[in-house]
Amino acid sequence: TVVALVYLLVRKRGGSWRNLGFVPPRVGSFLPKSTRWFGFGAMVLIGYVASIAFVDTYVVAVDLLGLDWLLPGDQIPDESYSNTYVLVALAIAIVIMAPLAEEIFFRAFLFGGLRARWRLVWAALVSGFVFSLAHGDPGLVLPFTGVGVIFALLYERSNSIYTSMAVHFVFNAVSFTLLVATNT
Repeated sequence: TVVALVYLLVRKRGGSWRNLGFVPPRVGSFLPKSTRWFGFGAMVLIGYVASIAFVDTYVVAVDLLGLDWLLPGDQIPDESYSNTYVLVALAIAIVIMAPLAEEIFFRAFLFGGLRARWRLVWAALVSGFVFSLAHGDPGLVLPFTGVGVIFALLYERSNSIYTSMAVHFVFNAVSFTLLVATNT
């Protein structure tokens, strides 16, 4: 629904999927064409490592300061781990659908719209903050604002939604896999 709404709003203004960043990533233009996917892979890896480092640093700092109420809550109810069908549905929703819909809305639409009017830092911070609020957990506001900023910077740098979408996919896939592995 979110993707359709964004597309309709963009089309109403005369735009297209291309305006939302559905273009090949602008990475390593100095590289030969045959190695440009290496540049894309490097951006995805750097984005993932930066995102995990930001979240882990936040969790360690909050823990050291004894501010347990600022730690993120459980994202998946415990009873979900005992039902294979629920886990498969969650995997599809979390690993595939969320990165697709969230990147189109928060990066391509919201960040892109703010970026047209504001400086990079402010557009990235505001879109990252709204992204964090959408996750509905007070313990995720700070770390996911930072992750949202990182995703926005990747989108800006590569000029393509595919970059932030790929990092978001990897972030969610690894996180979901670790959650399932430690809870089953």
